[in-house]
Amino acid sequence: MPPVVAEPPGVAEPAIAAPEAAEPPRVSIPVMLDSVPVYVANGVDSIAAQAEAARANEALRALRARRSRPGTVVLDERNGTGLVLIDTLVVLEVGTANRVDSTVSPLANAMRLRERAVAAPLVEQRWAEEELLLRLLLGVVYPISLLVLLRLTRFGLRRFERRWRRAALAWIHDMARRRGVPEAEVQGRRIIRFVTGLERLVIFGMMLVAMSFVWFALFPQTRPLASTLLQYIMRPLLALLGGTARGVLLLAYSAFVITAGWWMSRHIAHRRRTLPGTMFADPLVYLPVRIGIWVVALFLLLFPYPGAPRQFAVGSCS
Repeated sequence: MPPVVAEPPGVAEPAIAAPEAAEPPRVSIPVMLDSVPVYVANGVDSIAAQAEAARANEALRALRARRSRPGTVVLDERNGTGLVLIDTLVVLEVGTANRVDSTVSPLANAMRLRERAVAAPLVEQRWAEEELLLRLLLGVVYPISLLVLLRLTRFGLRRFERRWRRAALAWIHDMARRRGVPEAEVQGRRIIRFVTGLERLVIFGMMLVAMSFVWFALFPQTRPLASTLLQYIMRPLLALLGGTARGVLLLAYSAFVITAGWWMSRHIAHRRRTLPGTMFADPLVYLPVRIGIWVVALFLLLFPYPGAPRQFAVGSCS
């Protein structure tokens, strides 16, 4: 039998090293800003990566909103991570795994992201042939066509105006003769001219609106220019006309309320003088009724006006 060789004490077999655990796979999604990748969102799966990309997009929108105040967007570095802050609030962290350019540091990537987010937009003036044609169409052809249409409408109104103007003038003369009003000819012509001008204004406005709808329906390419014209010219003009109309209506309403209150007060005073046996002969009834009429008139007079007048009217009648 071969001799058995005993191993020296204290000598152990070398341990077999355990294999290193492999890192779990990660999903990366680039986040774009103006069609340029500025950030890489990572996650253990596609859902986590999409959630990170959505959070980064929200941060980029917040940075883009500060484009008018780029000084409020600052950078900082903490533990090798580039931080993008709005004032003192951290909105985005650019780490090693979030870099678009792996040759530079995370802080440099964060700096590039900030510059692109708060950069002023480039405005390019392009004078294409189509745009020039549209401007010519809307700026020259449209007004000329509108003037021609309004002129034709004016010619068509003349025959209709001749008919009703003669009848209206004869009716005004007859009413003036019955009531004994002097200078009926001059007053009648003034009234007819006013009504005629109001009629023409309404009809011409309707023709303008109708032609505008037809024009922009036939040429849809002119709608952007039409919206610009409406925003900068027509809308302020309509706001001015609307404010003027509201002011005139408020003045007319105020005059009507004052006239109604004065007439009712005079009517009660007349009844007190002509009918001494009525209840208005008593001062305890006559004075409160007249005061109540003017209090109600004051309420009706101030209520349409917003702000302090309406509060005063409601408080005075509560």
